[in-house]
Amino acid sequence: MERPTVTPTLRTKLIQSPLFQFLALGFIAFIILRFVSPQGSGDEQSIVVDPATINNLAKQFSKTMLRQPSQQELDSLIEQHIKEEIFLREGLALGLDKDDPVIRKRIYSKVDFLLRAQLEAKQASDEVLLSILQANPDKYTLGDRFGFDQVWLKEDSDWQVALRQLQRGDTTLQSRSAMLPRRISDQTTEQIDRTFGTGFSEQLLKLPLNRWAGPVSSGYGQHLVYVRAHKPAPKPSLESSRQQLLNDWKARELEKINADALAALKDKYSIVIEATP
Repeated sequence: MERPTVTPTLRTKLIQSPLFQFLALGFIAFIILRFVSPQGSGDEQSIVVDPATINNLAKQFSKTMLRQPSQQELDSLIEQHIKEEIFLREGLALGLDKDDPVIRKRIYSKVDFLLRAQLEAKQASDEVLLSILQANPDKYTLGDRFGFDQVWLKEDSDWQVALRQLQRGDTTLQSRSAMLPRRISDQTTEQIDRTFGTGFSEQLLKLPLNRWAGPVSSGYGQHLVYVRAHKPAPKPSLESSRQQLLNDWKARELEKINADALAALKDKYSIVIEATP
């Protein structure tokens, strides 16, 4: 009986092709040489888990679990550390770190962290902080403080009618205040704007004291306001602005540290920016 002719599939043709066989043999040889054959110096092939590393693993465990690890847990941590170290070295040897934006960003962050560590050894004197304050006093002004009552008006409300009602002492409109606080006590302009939206506190400056007035616009709509107290912003001082001054000084110093480090490191490289086609 004559056997039917079998047409070779694409997979069969691929496996039987000389190119595929050449690549397969090359891959097998690579694996044997990479993972079986000894290579490099003893230092490159040795992994030492010293007491400092073990203590660090235990500290990380304690910080997360709020207790010391058992011996079995510590052994597992050490084994995981060894596994990570092996995979890291093999991954680097295979070039898996090349052109990886995540790894690139992580290494950049660690170098940036090392630069930030230099800032910890530096201290800002009161004279330095005072010079920053004197160079830009408006930046450190805390803003006026207000105490007021407010009534939120519905979109279809006639604000003039509502204003006359309030000025006559009618308190029935108080229930229209939506989800906003009816009374604000001794808050800065910054705090007020966080509640009602940017620009609300600036409008309060134009209102009379101890009298219902408005309307005042906010992110929620229109309001009628009774300003009970207004304290002008005090002149900024070193003590009242110390923390903000320290933050600004640190930001300025860190920028300088980064700029100096980058300038020094750039000298090691020949940088070419090729024009796009």
